[in-house]
Amino acid sequence: MLFSYRLSRVARYSMAILAVSLAAFARTWFAGLLVNHPFVPFFFATLFVVVFGGAGPGIVATMGSALLVTYQFLEPIGSLRVAAGDDRVRLLIFISIGVIMSVVAARIRRSREAQIEAATLRTQQASIEALKRSEHALKDADLRKDQFLATLAHELRNPLAAIRSATYALSQEGPMETKEKRERKAISIVDRQVDYLIRLVDDLLDVSRITTGNIKLRIERLDLGEVLRSSIETANPEIDLGEHDVEVDVATGLVVKGDLVRLTQIFANLLTNAAKYTDRGGIISVVAERAEGHAIVTVRDNGIGIPQEMLPRVFDLFARVDCSGTREQSGLGIGLGLVKKLVELHGGVVEAHSEGTGRGSAFIVRLPLAK
Repeated sequence: MLFSYRLSRVARYSMAILAVSLAAFARTWFAGLLVNHPFVPFFFATLFVVVFGGAGPGIVATMGSALLVTYQFLEPIGSLRVAAGDDRVRLLIFISIGVIMSVVAARIRRSREAQIEAATLRTQQASIEALKRSEHALKDADLRKDQFLATLAHELRNPLAAIRSATYALSQEGPMETKEKRERKAISIVDRQVDYLIRLVDDLLDVSRITTGNIKLRIERLDLGEVLRSSIETANPEIDLGEHDVEVDVATGLVVKGDLVRLTQIFANLLTNAAKYTDRGGIISVVAERAEGHAIVTVRDNGIGIPQEMLPRVFDLFARVDCSGTREQSGLGIGLGLVKKLVELHGGVVEAHSEGTGRGSAFIVRLPLAK
């Protein structure tokens, strides 16, 4: 039964006939030893057939053995009639054992086949689910790629259009005083838009460096309070543009090991993000405290918040919160992705929390304290 699935039907039934024949030969050959035990070689033959042939061949071996023993080895010899009562009992026990073994073999075989079929089905279902997830991930990646390219084109077009307008203004003739004023304004526009393009390219280069593992950190002991002050200064233009209030509460003595430029970039990105997605006159708070050997920095705002379905993907590269109903979106959606990767390079973790749209958001960064 255990190996019957490897044999053909003809082979299994041929095995039953051969095994009974060999048992008859053994009974004849060892007649002196088996004179009182005529069923012994036939029992082992039937057991062999059940194990390797299955239920059907087992029944054939059982009944064939019973007929052969009755005809050839039980009194009266040469008849299918059994004279002695003990022989009848032994014959009945032999047939019962053979049938029981065959039935058990059939059930075990069906159970194994069912288990194999169930395991195969589970494997197929798992493969189908994996393929569906892969297909969904590919479609999502393709969609995000298209969205990124469209966003990149938009982000490049805006400053280039402003620069073009500024250069056109410079080419116009007019009174000297008006021309000088126009030139100063045009230069300011060009300077601001070039700075924006440089930041855009720098962010894209940072993504490429982190993805390929080529980013280098200059690790040193840093006062986290100084890092946060530098980050606030970096984010000030966006904060001032939104006329936001910034509340700062930093515990003293928070020393971490990290790269000053990259840590400043982390918190400046979070502050810029808070300023960008908070209505004019909002409140942004920065709280740094110590907990279980870590510095915990929370950047919180009372802005537009993050939809619950977006929270698991907020740190994905090129992912952007849909705020089309409240404000014009800007940026490529790589700021928070950079934050996550840079925090992880410093041995820390970052989490995003929000109670939903219009409820503000909080970003919590955990960095190990220097020993």
